[in-house]
Amino acid sequence: MNSYAIGFVAVLGVVGLGVDYHQQSTKAGLSLGQMGPGDYVATISARIDGAKAEKMAKLAESNRKKAWKEGGKPFLPDAPAGWVRRGFDEGDNTAILPARRMKKMGTHGDANYLAAAKMLTGPDGGGSKAGAGIANLMGQRSAADIREEVATRSWVYERGDESVFVEIKTHKAPGLNSLVGNVAATIDASFGGLEGSDRGFAVIGGVGFTEALNSDGQHPNHYRILNGRIGFGQELRIRVHANASTASTREILEAIDYDGLNALLRTPMASVGNGMTPPPGTEQEKLAEAMLSLRQEFETLLAQEAQYRVQNINGGALMINTLAQGYGAGVDGVTDLTGGKAVNMETLIRAGYRQAMRDLMEGRDGYAALGEVGQSFGVAVAQNQAQLPDAEEDSPMPEMPKMSAALAAELGVLESVDSPGDGASQGAGSNAPGSLEGRKADAKKVAKALGMNGSQADATIASMSSIARMVEQDNAGPQPRSNEPAVQKNEESGGFMSGLRGLFGGGEKSGTVRQSREKVEIRRLGSGGGTRLGSGGGCGAGKFCEAKDQK
Repeated sequence: MNSYAIGFVAVLGVVGLGVDYHQQSTKAGLSLGQMGPGDYVATISARIDGAKAEKMAKLAESNRKKAWKEGGKPFLPDAPAGWVRRGFDEGDNTAILPARRMKKMGTHGDANYLAAAKMLTGPDGGGSKAGAGIANLMGQRSAADIREEVATRSWVYERGDESVFVEIKTHKAPGLNSLVGNVAATIDASFGGLEGSDRGFAVIGGVGFTEALNSDGQHPNHYRILNGRIGFGQELRIRVHANASTASTREILEAIDYDGLNALLRTPMASVGNGMTPPPGTEQEKLAEAMLSLRQEFETLLAQEAQYRVQNINGGALMINTLAQGYGAGVDGVTDLTGGKAVNMETLIRAGYRQAMRDLMEGRDGYAALGEVGQSFGVAVAQNQAQLPDAEEDSPMPEMPKMSAALAAELGVLESVDSPGDGASQGAGSNAPGSLEGRKADAKKVAKALGMNGSQADATIASMSSIARMVEQDNAGPQPRSNEPAVQKNEESGGFMSGLRGLFGGGEKSGTVRQSREKVEIRRLGSGGGTRLGSGGGCGAGKFCEAKDQK
């Protein structure tokens, strides 16, 4: 390298340092020359350390995702002293499975755990691939295939005649920014209440274990079924079948690596870890029940948030998210499902759950966090509703524009019956608004405006009058004999007859009418559902029909 090249590189280095020095001075709020050499060198060290920390954080997150895909089985313990550990597919499981045995072509009956387990293939507890899923539903997977699948996420511990089966499944619920996530949240809240009869067993490593019982409080099988969860939304589900004493069961559960399991979560639970123990004097059974109860409360709150977001859904955002999901962008969506119309409270609800669990483990009232989150949710909904424009039905109905007198005279269209007119129109008589002749006269004017000539209008009116009379006679039914009491009718059908009745100034004789401003709802006891406007759309027996723009 010649002297010119060396000089050029030196100049570039000096210029680069000068630019960097200026940038760091600007960030620190100092003018050029105010930052000393020592301070400048410190910024270089800090940036190097920051870059290293960022690199380590990315590596840690990559390792966490990899460990999440592998599942929770690596964190189950080796066999404690005196115990033997084996795979679920390596021995006789009758001690920790229902009495109903597996059959040749799969499992049968809801009581058999494997009947549900066969649809939970994969490390994340999701549905299996399409082909395998169909084979499951058709009962075409062998018992050996199912056992191998369950074995990928579980161990069986045996000592003498005692057996403890422990399984850990990873689960990540879709976010509320997708239609799938909102449906899932609603379903979780609905089925969560079914666990209300569960009895507390213990709190180990900050995890509340509850015992599943029948509705009568009895054990459904010849072993205990215990359930525990770590996380909320992204979570680990621990299931235990314990055909062993309480002390033996606790021995196995206490050996689980809860620190490692908790680290699988993107947001670990502060209340979970091998060093976490309830406050002295705490009844662990009651604490476990409180944890389950609070979880169900937060699931209900999440379901309410889901329903609120669905009510405010934006069609364009739904289309974009659906297309993005089809292109492999995941089920959480890429844009706000409500188009920014509703506040997303999902993050706050999930954070509130983690705080509630921490409060319980530290001896405080976990329902305080629930109340704060619930109040915040209510305020957010109220503020959003206050910003929305009033509903159309709550707005006053604008006055309908009127046809000019000149145009009405030219077309020969009769003005409304309640408009000022001559004495013949307003007074009683054959052409009065309420009389049959008056309604026929009105109908003739309307027919003429529709382009009918006089004979066509007369023929149409005569035909419709005849049909109306026949329908009325048919609805009246057979007349009572002289020695039989008359039967009062309390229902009247709608549909076509209501259409005719509307044209001739009808209206219902019976049924229930609910009116709110410009909307009228008519409850028909019979079939059909005509309105006072004469529209003949049937709506079925016992249902409400709407007559819009009714005055």
